[in-house]
Order: sequence, then structure tokens, then C-alpha cells
Amino acid sequence: MIRFLDELKKLNLGDSYVILGSGALAVRGIRENKDLDVLVDKNTFGKLKKKFGLNEKKNCIEIGNIEVWDNFKPWFEDSNLLIKDCDVIKGFRFMKLKYLISWKERLRREKDLEDLKLVEKYLKRTNSIK
Repeated sequence: MIRFLDELKKLNLGDSYVILGSGALAVRGIRENKDLDVLVDKNTFGKLKKKFGLNEKKNCIEIGNIEVWDNFKPWFEDSNLLIKDCDVIKGFRFMKLKYLISWKERLRREKDLEDLKLVEKYLKRTNSIK
């Protein structure tokens, strides 16, 4: 079960966003999410920054349980690709697993390695491809 979609819905982002990380895992039942990381296009980021301000330390906008980003560098050069090439599940836009796997393989933090194991189990269980 994915949490905080009600908060995201209130932002009325249309199709200018994609949910990253733990949200993309939670919607597939892989593991719970503790927040929502959302990537938006530059225009949407500007509007949200004006309304909610910027967390200078993280270089993102924090809105309740949601962190909003305008790029995903250095992990992905073309953030718009992630927004356009996503999975729509339950009416929301989620990062494709192939991108999530690529990102976590490059990060290689302990939690990322654990997530990769969970994704692998999910793919075997559902006979899905990346």
C-alpha cells in the first residue's frame, strides 16, 4: 500500500511529474514508503518553488511528506525522459523499474542493495521484466 498519494493529488500536477524511489516500490507491493519523492518538469518546479519555497540544503521543495525535485542528475541526464516514460498505476505516474534498478545499482548504498534484492524477488514472483 502506497502512502501520501492524497497529498500528491492536492498538488494538481497533471502529467508533469513521476514518483521515484520508495513510492515506485510501494505501489508494486515491494516495500513501504516513508515519504514520496517526486520529479517534476522545470516549469512545474518553478511554480511550486514560488508557492512553497526551496530547502536549500537538499535543493528540493518539501511539501508535507513529499519532496519535489526538478532534476535527477547525475543519475539521469534527461529528467523529462523519466517523466514521459513512466508507468501509470492507479492513475498516478511511477518510475519504471528499469530506471529504478539502474539508479539503485549506481548508488549502491546499503538500502539500495536491499531494495535491489526485493525488486529481484518481485520480478521472479510476478514473472515481470524490468
